[in-house]
Amino acid sequence: MGGLLLGWWLYGQHFYTLLTAFLPTLLHVTLFTGAFVLLGALRHNGPSGYLSMLAFAGCIVAALFLPLLPAGYSATAWAWESFQWSKFEFLNLLVGRFFDPELNLSALWKSDLGIQTQRLVTFSYTYHYLNWFSKTSFIGWHRVPRRVLFTTLGIWLLAVGLYAYDFRTGLMALLLLSNLHVIFEFPLNFRSFRDIGQLTAARLGLRSVPLKNQ
Repeated sequence: MGGLLLGWWLYGQHFYTLLTAFLPTLLHVTLFTGAFVLLGALRHNGPSGYLSMLAFAGCIVAALFLPLLPAGYSATAWAWESFQWSKFEFLNLLVGRFFDPELNLSALWKSDLGIQTQRLVTFSYTYHYLNWFSKTSFIGWHRVPRRVLFTTLGIWLLAVGLYAYDFRTGLMALLLLSNLHVIFEFPLNFRSFRDIGQLTAARLGLRSVPLKNQ
Protein backbone atom coordinates (compact mmCIF):
# COMPACT_ATOMS: atom_id res chain seq x y z
CA MET A 1 0.00 0.00 0.00
CA GLY A 2 2.87 2.34 0.78
CA GLY A 3 4.38 1.61 -2.64
CA LEU A 4 1.07 2.37 -4.37
CA LEU A 5 0.70 5.68 -2.54
CA LEU A 6 4.30 6.63 -3.31
CA GLY A 7 3.81 5.73 -6.97
CA TRP A 8 0.63 7.81 -7.18
CA TRP A 9 2.41 10.80 -5.60
CA LEU A 10 5.43 10.50 -7.90
CA TYR A 11 3.41 9.91 -11.08
CA GLY A 12 3.98 12.69 -13.57
CA GLN A 13 7.08 13.96 -11.78
CA HIS A 14 10.45 14.10 -13.51
CA PHE A 15 11.92 11.90 -10.77
CA TYR A 16 9.28 9.26 -11.55
CA THR A 17 10.50 9.09 -15.15
CA LEU A 18 14.10 8.69 -14.02
CA LEU A 19 13.11 6.07 -11.44
CA THR A 20 11.09 3.92 -13.84
CA ALA A 21 13.73 4.26 -16.57
CA PHE A 22 16.85 3.55 -14.51
CA LEU A 23 15.72 1.25 -11.69
CA PRO A 24 14.85 -1.84 -13.80
CA THR A 25 17.69 -1.18 -16.24
CA LEU A 26 21.06 0.43 -15.48
CA LEU A 27 20.69 0.57 -11.70
CA HIS A 28 19.80 -3.12 -11.63
CA VAL A 29 22.53 -4.34 -13.97
CA THR A 30 25.26 -1.92 -12.87
CA LEU A 31 24.82 -0.65 -9.30
CA PHE A 32 23.30 -3.81 -7.84
CA THR A 33 25.72 -6.08 -9.70
CA GLY A 34 28.61 -3.96 -8.46
CA ALA A 35 27.25 -4.34 -4.93
CA PHE A 36 27.32 -8.14 -5.27
CA VAL A 37 30.90 -8.05 -6.53
CA LEU A 38 31.98 -5.73 -3.70
CA LEU A 39 30.21 -7.84 -1.09
CA GLY A 40 32.01 -10.96 -2.31
CA ALA A 41 35.33 -9.14 -2.11
CA LEU A 42 34.63 -7.96 1.44
CA ARG A 43 33.54 -11.41 2.61
CA HIS A 44 36.61 -13.20 1.24
CA ASN A 45 38.92 -10.24 1.93
CA GLY A 46 41.44 -11.38 -0.67
CA PRO A 47 43.25 -9.54 -3.46
CA SER A 48 41.41 -11.34 -6.28
CA GLY A 49 38.05 -10.06 -5.06
CA TYR A 50 39.18 -6.45 -4.90
CA LEU A 51 40.89 -6.75 -8.30
CA SER A 52 37.61 -8.06 -9.71
CA MET A 53 35.79 -5.02 -8.32
CA LEU A 54 38.40 -2.67 -9.79
CA ALA A 55 38.15 -4.41 -13.17
CA PHE A 56 34.36 -4.07 -13.12
CA ALA A 57 34.54 -0.36 -12.29
CA GLY A 58 37.34 0.17 -14.82
CA CYS A 59 35.31 -1.40 -17.63
CA ILE A 60 32.38 0.89 -16.85
CA VAL A 61 34.61 3.97 -16.98
CA ALA A 62 36.31 2.76 -20.17
CA ALA A 63 33.01 1.99 -21.91
CA LEU A 64 31.66 5.45 -21.18
CA PHE A 65 34.75 7.63 -21.61
CA LEU A 66 37.23 5.80 -23.88
CA PRO A 67 37.39 7.59 -27.28
CA LEU A 68 36.02 5.80 -30.31
CA LEU A 69 38.30 4.27 -32.93
CA PRO A 70 39.00 6.56 -35.92
CA ALA A 71 37.10 4.22 -38.27
CA GLY A 72 33.83 5.17 -36.61
CA TYR A 73 30.60 3.18 -36.51
CA SER A 74 27.14 3.44 -38.06
CA ALA A 75 24.11 1.66 -36.62
CA THR A 76 22.16 -0.57 -39.02
CA ALA A 77 18.52 0.05 -39.92
CA TRP A 78 17.52 -3.03 -37.86
CA ALA A 79 19.31 -1.60 -34.81
CA TRP A 80 17.56 1.75 -35.26
CA GLU A 81 14.13 0.14 -35.51
CA SER A 82 14.70 -2.20 -32.54
CA PHE A 83 15.79 0.62 -30.27
CA GLN A 84 12.87 2.81 -31.28
CA TRP A 85 10.02 0.43 -30.54
CA SER A 86 11.67 -1.17 -27.49
CA LYS A 87 12.17 2.30 -25.92
CA PHE A 88 15.82 1.54 -25.18
CA GLU A 89 16.71 4.68 -27.09
CA PHE A 90 14.94 6.61 -24.32
CA LEU A 91 17.26 5.06 -21.72
CA ASN A 92 20.33 5.94 -23.77
CA LEU A 93 19.05 9.46 -24.27
CA LEU A 94 18.59 9.95 -20.51
CA VAL A 95 22.12 8.69 -19.85
CA GLY A 96 23.60 10.86 -22.58
CA ARG A 97 21.85 13.98 -21.31
CA PHE A 98 23.77 13.71 -18.04
CA PHE A 99 26.82 14.71 -20.09
CA ASP A 100 25.16 16.76 -22.84
CA PRO A 101 21.77 18.28 -21.90
CA GLU A 102 21.23 19.30 -25.55
CA LEU A 103 21.47 15.72 -26.88
CA ASN A 104 18.43 14.65 -28.92
CA LEU A 105 17.27 11.44 -30.57
CA SER A 106 18.36 12.43 -34.05
CA ALA A 107 21.94 12.91 -32.82
CA LEU A 108 21.96 9.96 -30.43
CA TRP A 109 23.43 7.40 -32.85
CA LYS A 110 25.39 9.89 -34.92
CA SER A 111 27.54 11.19 -32.09
CA ASP A 112 30.44 9.71 -30.14
CA LEU A 113 28.46 10.20 -26.92
CA GLY A 114 25.60 8.08 -28.27
CA ILE A 115 27.90 5.17 -29.08
CA GLN A 116 29.77 5.50 -25.78
CA THR A 117 26.47 5.40 -23.92
CA GLN A 118 25.48 2.24 -25.76
CA ARG A 119 28.83 0.65 -24.89
CA LEU A 120 28.05 1.25 -21.22
CA VAL A 121 24.59 -0.34 -21.53
CA THR A 122 25.95 -3.29 -23.52
CA PHE A 123 28.76 -4.05 -21.07
CA SER A 124 26.51 -3.68 -18.01
CA TYR A 125 23.86 -6.08 -19.30
CA THR A 126 26.36 -8.65 -20.59
CA TYR A 127 28.37 -8.66 -17.35
CA HIS A 128 25.19 -8.89 -15.28
CA TYR A 129 24.09 -12.03 -17.14
CA LEU A 130 27.46 -13.77 -17.12
CA ASN A 131 28.12 -12.84 -13.48
CA TRP A 132 25.25 -15.02 -12.28
CA PHE A 133 26.54 -18.08 -14.13
CA SER A 134 29.84 -17.73 -12.27
CA LYS A 135 28.15 -17.90 -8.84
CA THR A 136 28.10 -21.68 -8.76
CA SER A 137 28.37 -22.03 -4.98
CA PHE A 138 25.75 -19.34 -4.34
CA ILE A 139 23.11 -20.58 -6.79
CA GLY A 140 24.04 -24.25 -6.60
CA TRP A 141 23.63 -25.18 -10.26
CA HIS A 142 25.02 -28.65 -9.51
CA ARG A 143 22.33 -29.26 -6.85
CA VAL A 144 19.32 -28.37 -9.02
CA PRO A 145 16.98 -31.38 -9.48
CA ARG A 146 17.00 -32.74 -13.02
CA ARG A 147 13.28 -32.08 -13.49
CA VAL A 148 13.75 -28.41 -12.60
CA LEU A 149 16.93 -28.18 -14.66
CA PHE A 150 15.33 -29.62 -17.82
CA THR A 151 12.24 -27.44 -17.33
CA THR A 152 14.48 -24.38 -17.07
CA LEU A 153 16.40 -25.38 -20.19
CA GLY A 154 13.12 -25.92 -22.03
CA ILE A 155 11.87 -22.46 -21.12
CA TRP A 156 15.22 -20.98 -22.18
CA LEU A 157 15.09 -22.75 -25.55
CA LEU A 158 11.53 -21.52 -26.04
CA ALA A 159 12.64 -17.96 -25.28
CA VAL A 160 15.55 -18.21 -27.72
CA GLY A 161 13.16 -19.61 -30.32
CA LEU A 162 10.82 -16.66 -29.88
CA TYR A 163 13.69 -14.22 -30.35
CA ALA A 164 14.87 -16.13 -33.43
CA TYR A 165 11.36 -16.07 -34.89
CA ASP A 166 10.77 -12.39 -34.18
CA PHE A 167 12.85 -10.17 -31.89
CA ARG A 168 9.86 -8.03 -30.89
CA THR A 169 7.77 -11.09 -29.98
CA GLY A 170 10.54 -12.48 -27.79
CA LEU A 171 11.08 -9.21 -25.97
CA MET A 172 7.39 -8.61 -25.26
CA ALA A 173 6.85 -12.22 -24.13
CA LEU A 174 9.68 -12.05 -21.59
CA LEU A 175 9.20 -8.47 -20.43
CA LEU A 176 6.98 -9.50 -17.50
CA LEU A 177 9.50 -12.09 -16.27
CA SER A 178 12.27 -9.54 -16.65
CA ASN A 179 10.52 -6.94 -14.50
CA LEU A 180 9.39 -9.52 -11.93
CA HIS A 181 12.95 -10.73 -11.35
CA VAL A 182 14.03 -7.11 -10.74
CA ILE A 183 11.32 -6.68 -8.09
CA PHE A 184 11.91 -10.07 -6.45
CA GLU A 185 15.60 -9.21 -6.13
CA PHE A 186 14.97 -6.12 -3.98
CA PRO A 187 15.30 -8.02 -0.66
CA LEU A 188 18.66 -9.41 -1.84
CA ASN A 189 19.75 -5.89 -2.84
CA PHE A 190 18.79 -4.57 0.60
CA ARG A 191 20.70 -7.33 2.38
CA SER A 192 23.73 -6.77 0.15
CA PHE A 193 23.97 -3.05 0.97
CA ARG A 194 23.40 -3.78 4.65
CA ASP A 195 26.16 -6.39 4.73
CA ILE A 196 28.50 -4.09 2.77
CA GLY A 197 28.03 -1.44 5.46
CA GLN A 198 28.63 -3.91 8.27
CA LEU A 199 31.71 -5.50 6.69
CA THR A 200 33.21 -2.15 5.70
CA ALA A 201 32.80 -0.90 9.26
CA ALA A 202 34.42 -4.10 10.53
CA ARG A 203 37.37 -3.77 8.12
CA LEU A 204 37.88 -0.21 9.35
CA GLY A 205 37.74 -1.37 12.97
CA LEU A 206 34.55 0.54 13.71
CA ARG A 207 32.58 -2.53 14.79
CA SER A 208 32.88 -6.29 15.13
CA VAL A 209 31.61 -8.54 12.37
CA PRO A 210 29.73 -11.86 12.83
CA LEU A 211 31.94 -14.91 12.39
CA LYS A 212 29.86 -16.20 9.42
CA ASN A 213 30.78 -13.11 7.37
CA GLN A 214 34.52 -13.15 8.12
